[in-house]
Amino acid sequence: MGDYVEATWADEIGSGVRNMNKFVGIYTGGAHPVFIEDEPFKSTVPMLLHKMGSKSEVLLGLAQLTEKQLGEDRVKILQELSLDLKFKSIDDLNELAIHLVRT
Repeated sequence: MGDYVEATWADEIGSGVRNMNKFVGIYTGGAHPVFIEDEPFKSTVPMLLHKMGSKSEVLLGLAQLTEKQLGEDRVKILQELSLDLKFKSIDDLNELAIHLVRT
């Protein structure tokens, strides 16, 4: 019979939930995990990402640049940047600029 090695991991109770709350938002653009304490315990990790799109105009304004000055390729890159989901519903670009500067 072959030898085998049993590997075990020890973890502090609840540290997985704490780490998911801490890091999921970073990787998902602001989405938050959902935990359901039932039998069995369930967790949902959303993988949502919202792109700047036309709201990238805010970044141009903050940088005091026009699309022409920045160039078409770079404007497209700005539009592909992720936008924190908590700002998704803000349509007023001035209000969005204030939130982006504060964070």
